[in-house]
Amino acid sequence: MRRKSIRPAHLKVFATVLSFFVLLQCVSVMPFSTPTVQASTTTDFNTRASSLISHFAAQASTTTNYQKDYWVAESKFYDYAVNGNTARLAEARSFVSYALDNTTEHFTLLAAMDCYLRYGYLYDQALIDKTKSVMVGNTHYGDDLSTQNKIIMAATARYLASETWPTDTFGSSFTTADPTGQQTVNDYINIYVHYGEREFNSNTYFAYHYNAFRALADLAKDATLKNKAGLAAEWMLASAAGEWLNGHWAAAQERIYEPIHAQTDYRAGSALLWLYFGGPSTADMDGDELYYSAQAVASSYRMPDIIAQIAQARTTAYTHKETHFYDKTEWTTGYYQYLTTYMNKNYGVYSDRDYINPMSNYVNRFTGYFKQMLRWGVAWQGTTGNSTFLVQHPLGTKVTNFGATAYEHVLQHNGTIIGVYDIPATDPNPWIYGWIPTNYTAVINNSTTTGRIYLNYGPVMVALHVTSPFTWTTGTQNFQQNATKIGIVVETADPSTYAGADDTTKLNNFKTAVDAKFSTVVFNSTPSDGPIISYTALDGTTMETKHNMYNTGYDKINGAAFTFSTTTWPLLDDPWMHQDYNGNTLTLTFGSKQRVYNFSTWTVTDNSTLVNDTFETMSTGAAPSGWTITNGSSTSTTVADNPGPTDKSLRLLDTNTSGNTVAVRTFTGQTGTIVAEWKYRDDLVGSQPKFILRSGSTDGVSLYRSGTGLYYNNSAGTGVAIPGFTFTANTWYTFTIVANPATDTFDLYVDGVLKQSGAQFRNAVTQLDSIYLASSSGSTNDFYIDSVLITK
Repeated sequence: MRRKSIRPAHLKVFATVLSFFVLLQCVSVMPFSTPTVQASTTTDFNTRASSLISHFAAQASTTTNYQKDYWVAESKFYDYAVNGNTARLAEARSFVSYALDNTTEHFTLLAAMDCYLRYGYLYDQALIDKTKSVMVGNTHYGDDLSTQNKIIMAATARYLASETWPTDTFGSSFTTADPTGQQTVNDYINIYVHYGEREFNSNTYFAYHYNAFRALADLAKDATLKNKAGLAAEWMLASAAGEWLNGHWAAAQERIYEPIHAQTDYRAGSALLWLYFGGPSTADMDGDELYYSAQAVASSYRMPDIIAQIAQARTTAYTHKETHFYDKTEWTTGYYQYLTTYMNKNYGVYSDRDYINPMSNYVNRFTGYFKQMLRWGVAWQGTTGNSTFLVQHPLGTKVTNFGATAYEHVLQHNGTIIGVYDIPATDPNPWIYGWIPTNYTAVINNSTTTGRIYLNYGPVMVALHVTSPFTWTTGTQNFQQNATKIGIVVETADPSTYAGADDTTKLNNFKTAVDAKFSTVVFNSTPSDGPIISYTALDGTTMETKHNMYNTGYDKINGAAFTFSTTTWPLLDDPWMHQDYNGNTLTLTFGSKQRVYNFSTWTVTDNSTLVNDTFETMSTGAAPSGWTITNGSSTSTTVADNPGPTDKSLRLLDTNTSGNTVAVRTFTGQTGTIVAEWKYRDDLVGSQPKFILRSGSTDGVSLYRSGTGLYYNNSAGTGVAIPGFTFTANTWYTFTIVANPATDTFDLYVDGVLKQSGAQFRNAVTQLDSIYLASSSGSTNDFYIDSVLITK
């Protein structure tokens, strides 16, 4: 297993066409080395990058959007240096000089430093002097640090300027406590990769955060900070990959400007993801803010293929989960966002469960960022017209009839959402407001009779049930239902799963199925602690939620209570990635590829995957595919809904004291070091369940539980207790074994903590080729195994 610091992949270098005169002019004065301009190994990235550069390099006039002028200048410098377009050099210098006259805010300060450090070798002496004068003498580094994006941009700009001109006296500090911004950028890097983002999933502001980290990773002199910033920037891309739907960011979002939009309506953040992940091209690169992506084109960094593959794998439905702590530097009392995205091949359903304590913070924040918050919605692939659907209680202070409030509460299971509203009668907007794209191919409007509408958009069918009738006029984009206590249910479906020769017939069949479920809705508006709604979804899952001002909630799935918390919800999780909240390890897995980030040592490791079984797509109650199962009398190994129906595991049940059940998963034999990891939960009834890494039928690493202790068999066959560890019944643990057949030794980690180092194999083996799980042949057992991952 090889560990390394993150670095760009080896990439083909474009020829740089520069005149000898320009080189001589710049070499004597530049405080930096001439950068190498890189090309991507990914053809699609190259194609998108080329179209972006071609468009912005050709822009003739400066604007009053001065940060844009810097990014346009970078496009022109790139076109000159890489493509040999000699006319662009003078144009780029002119754009920079103009923008420097107007560099007084966070957006322009960062763009100015990025442009200078990337392309300063192409500046003439007058422009170099002007840049230094503006950046050193600037009095605005500490202005208006009111939002997270402004903080990270200003801190980054001040830090890079301090590194560039370390002996000069600056016109302003970032803050009194952190004059150069160095502590702030370090803090924010650490916060993002452990706790998430404050302006999470913003299709605008994502680019501002990413560009700051990318500037630090590419341009900072401090090697440690460069490496950490690079990892944080890549973490941001990985965190968004599971929510990308070919142009749509199908996720709950904070700080967006458009309630509904088309698949090709990009903003700075989603445009950056378009460059990296792909999607339909836009006809309005300026309006869609693609100029922010000029930095990513100029950078030598190219995203690992595994992240692009995760962003594009949409053939099988899955669920993505993530957590964001609302700025750990600001509130220690707690404000958490628990996000869910259910992704089908052509559409995504997403929601956010937010929790704030104390309530005063909740109310106060709803006058701030939440005026731009999208709490839940449906998005689908559709390049013509709008393709997002949502209903909200609107705050309405930034965008009319948009934004979220504390008076809405939703619960999601796969493609189903239930919601409840408890709006004060004194609220300025005592209603819910629906946003309905009008480009459906079939529609049934029963809003005034049953409070239901049914829509077929081609890639997805959507049904809405409101607990009291309302008025929506077919062909219009919005409806308003004046009510303060009300519930909703939203069902979605892939039209191809319903019979019918045309879209209208499919919609009618969908309506029939949905109506049978809508009849199960129970809404009670009278409880003093908040209204409650329950529902049985299309897939038979029962759901129940209650509005609660503190959003501590009252949530049930299939009758079992569920509490959203940082122990029940991951920082990131979907079929290809996992990271615990405040965890140091993010693991990406796709096919045979695995990429593991360690945010304690700030390293990244690329492995090959031998086994990756999560059991999510397997049938409950059936034997697991890919495993060889041998059952004795009154024993079984089956797929089970534990922890739940969307997070399955393998159950080994043995009610016989004279037989056992055995599950074996083979893999290609490995003579070198492998890493085997799985999750384990046991009721601790009985004893001696076994977990063995084998070579054929010979035991190599041999672990077992006895009582509440964990043991391994050494080379003499003696059981050796793992020190400092005791099992608790019905608790999930993660075991990680680093096994080396060359030395016949292994290390054991439990929940990421090293418990045993250099332990002996039971037998000497030349390779390892299977994992063997078994109940005891002399005792009863009931235990679960999940997330079996073996890599080399």
